[in-house]
Amino acid sequence: MAVTHSELEGEQVPFYSYSRGEEVIERFYDMGKQPEFIKRRGRKYFRDIAADHRHFRNTPGNYPYWSDALAVPPDDIQRTTELYRKKGISATFNREGQLLIEGPRQRKRLAEARGFYDRNGGYSDPSLKYDLEELKAIEAEKSREIIDGLRELGL
Repeated sequence: MAVTHSELEGEQVPFYSYSRGEEVIERFYDMGKQPEFIKRRGRKYFRDIAADHRHFRNTPGNYPYWSDALAVPPDDIQRTTELYRKKGISATFNREGQLLIEGPRQRKRLAEARGFYDRNGGYSDPSLKYDLEELKAIEAEKSREIIDGLRELGL
């Protein structure tokens, strides 16, 4: 009886992809014990490492995807889109506020425009930019918003 990937969820048994043209077959093997090819109905299917990674979100090279990390609340989409526009960056949000990431270069620009970065990223990943005046302006704006909110509550 064949075992499906969902039946082994949480187990440490990797699946491996084998392909022949457009047809892909997935099989489970102990790590390091997978064959270079398999036979099925007299046809050879060869190991396809790229196919192993096609169905995972946010795997390098798996663009486009909708980002939760750079998402905004739905009522903040228009303001954030305008912020990106002022910085010369095109941005597309879905109804839930997730941001469409179409490639690594765009991801870097979108993240850095809002001060996000990869703490353990590489050279091509978003990195921390220190602009003291901009940070002070952001903090001042946040403080004003908090004070205005407290005044509205009568505090």
